[in-house]
Amino acid sequence: MENIKNTQTTSMELYPNEVKEWTDYERQYKIAVAAVKWLDKSLRIVHGKRERNVELTYGLPYTSSGEYAAIWNTNVDARSNDDLDLQFKGVALDKDNNPVIIWYMTDCDGWKYTTMKNFSELRKEGKV
Repeated sequence: MENIKNTQTTSMELYPNEVKEWTDYERQYKIAVAAVKWLDKSLRIVHGKRERNVELTYGLPYTSSGEYAAIWNTNVDARSNDDLDLQFKGVALDKDNNPVIIWYMTDCDGWKYTTMKNFSELRKEGKV
């Protein structure tokens, strides 16, 4: 997760006040997909295959629970290159529109959430 470490991420428990519903779907979907494109470089697909773009590779359907919205990896088993026990599941957004990467921890049957705190700065600089 070297690329992830360089974005000042923080792991946290996921609480409804830290992630949110999307109020500007088109713009927020673009932010979430950009996060997946950036994250894709740090993922190893262990089941399934990469397609010509991240939407085809991961699926990325949008869902809303009433508490928060996210896009989801429904097509492949993708793991962090740095920790193969971390399985990529989806991307939500926090109240500042920072992507929150949703991981399933296969080694302990739990969840981990990584907030990409300076993602909008990376996008402005053209790094994402």
